[in-house]
Amino acid sequence: MNKAILSKGGGILLRAVIAIPGGYAVAALAACCLALWLPLEPADAVATGQMASFAVFALVALTSFAVRDLGRLLAGFMAGIVLLGGGVAITLWANLP
Repeated sequence: MNKAILSKGGGILLRAVIAIPGGYAVAALAACCLALWLPLEPADAVATGQMASFAVFALVALTSFAVRDLGRLLAGFMAGIVLLGGGVAITLWANLP
């Protein structure tokens, strides 16, 4: 990556972008996955997924500032987005009429 981006201010800004909107995206996808995959009544599955999404958001936010290597952070973040997004897409595609 560019050294200007990895400077102290740029690194913190990038980590904040991953933590706040990125954490929201991962938490929303995790909530969708749990709502679709939990073997509960639909209302209970949605409520459980939403409650669990708060823990996922906190985990992503803490991890974004705890990981030392920015490349590993981005790789892990993108892997989570791809896996959760793919899981939601496959589940919805499999349930089409």
